[in-house]
Amino acid sequence: MRYNLIDFVRGTAFLLMLIHHYFHFNPNIVSMPEIVNILGTVSRTIFIILVGISMRLFKTKTKKLSLLDKIAFNGPYKKSYLILLSALIITFATYLFLPNNEIIFFGVLHFIAIATFIMKEFSSDISITILIGIISLIMSNYMITKRGSNNILHLILGGYTQTRFPIDIFPIFQWLPYVSFGIILGEYINKYNIDYGVIYEPIEFCGRNSLYLYILHVIPCIYWFSRKYKN
Repeated sequence: MRYNLIDFVRGTAFLLMLIHHYFHFNPNIVSMPEIVNILGTVSRTIFIILVGISMRLFKTKTKKLSLLDKIAFNGPYKKSYLILLSALIITFATYLFLPNNEIIFFGVLHFIAIATFIMKEFSSDISITILIGIISLIMSNYMITKRGSNNILHLILGGYTQTRFPIDIFPIFQWLPYVSFGIILGEYINKYNIDYGVIYEPIEFCGRNSLYLYILHVIPCIYWFSRKYKN
């Protein structure tokens, strides 16, 4: 079952992201307009909240899964493995084209894949979901009190960097509360069966295929961005 409303919102977020990426990856742009920064923040936030919403809406209602079921590529975690594979492709692309201190090692796709592995089992338990969100907020605030470091794990958890500035990073404790919020919102949508028919098909198409469209455009964008180091 698909939710046209979810596809429409995700497609809208994708289009906002395209606007942001035009400025973000453009090697000729020195400073980004504030409105574009806002659009980027809105887009990222919507995407991550939708991860939680989708997790709750499309939770597999089957018997308890064995460890083998969970790690099987054709099982309920198939999409997560596909997202993780896509994330690794992006990491490799930045390794090829960008300076070492700008390589993407934990961008949006890395985060979505890991967050799904963490939260999927708990997405039907709102109490645990809320608890994870609160703990993540506490840990996020704790990490920013730590001394800066270039250690990758330190940055993934949300600490400050010294000289490593990846062009995309989603600290896990900073963004996990948005997934928790999405799961709670998804429970509400699921309970009241909130959805609409076709809203605007081209935007819904972008929403349904956002992963593939993201990969198709972001790798050329990374190459485009790399031109600023060749001038």
